[in-house]
Amino acid sequence: MCLSFMNKMSETACTCGKTHQFRAEICVGSGVLARIPEYLHNYSAKKVFLLSDENTYRVAGKRVS
Repeated sequence: MCLSFMNKMSETACTCGKTHQFRAEICVGSGVLARIPEYLHNYSAKKVFLLSDENTYRVAGKRVS
């Protein structure tokens, strides 16, 4: 199951002086790891921010990164 809490591209001003665009989606459930390449392709992602705790990173985050 995926929850899109940003339906469109959002922009955020940064301390670096640039304006960064981002889209966020939270996906939870069986088979999500295998679908990550599809999600990245659908968003034409060039850079990805991975957020996890130590346990999640050990179980899945390391494989994703």
